Amino acid sequence: MTLEPGGLRELHWHANAAEWAYVIEGRCRVTTIDPENRCEIVDFSPGDVWYFPRGHGHLIQGLGPGTCTFVLVFDNGYFSEFGTFSITDWIGHTPPEVLAKTFNLPAETFADFPKKEVYIATGPVPPPLPQESAQGSLDAPPLTHRYQLLAQKQMRLPAARCARCQRWSFRSRPPSPGHCSSSSQAHCASCIGTRPSALDQFRRAGERIRQVPQARADHAEIARASLASLRVSSPAPIAGGRIAA
Repeated sequence: MTLEPGGLRELHWHANAAEWAYVIEGRCRVTTIDPENRCEIVDFSPGDVWYFPRGHGHLIQGLGPGTCTFVLVFDNGYFSEFGTFSITDWIGHTPPEVLAKTFNLPAETFADFPKKEVYIATGPVPPPLPQESAQGSLDAPPLTHRYQLLAQKQMRLPAARCARCQRWSFRSRPPSPGHCSSSSQAHCASCIGTRPSALDQFRRAGERIRQVPQARADHAEIARASLASLRVSSPAPIAGGRIAA
């Protein structure tokens, strides 16, 4: 995905996948809101990686001076935009009287709001982040969503350099009061992205091995059903070919 300066990938949620991204060039500002109503706003530069667990709302805005380009990766092969919910799509399908009661505003406030999903909007480039959060801001999450991959020590190979990032790499933010502060590998379940214990990893590996035969059978059944539907579908013409779905 690319964003021009001021380009905004609107606030959205993925219902069926976590999201990874690697920033190739340019700068962007990412705002994340987790299910516990905690918020983080961070600026990303080339070589940075973000990770949003499933269900974490997030928006991305290009900061300039040039185009920001990043690679998006999702951890579910069944991911699609049909499992993504955008803020404009939600507002556009919600009656004005419901919005008025939700936001405690007159219903006329929403008269000029978009009636369908915007996806990417264009606005001014935001100013630099303040040193201190504004009064009334949401609390920060216990873990950061940014990992500065290229700032880490890299493994040098004959023809390349290698750096590794995993879910438990996102642990640079100190835990806030009321959250797990254990220094052991076995963290409480509320700590997202922390490293599981060796015993947990062994158990999960065994569960995955046991699930392989059933998963293969499920995938084969899905494939057979998909082929059957293609045989009875009427192909729709598109530019340069035809498609059946």
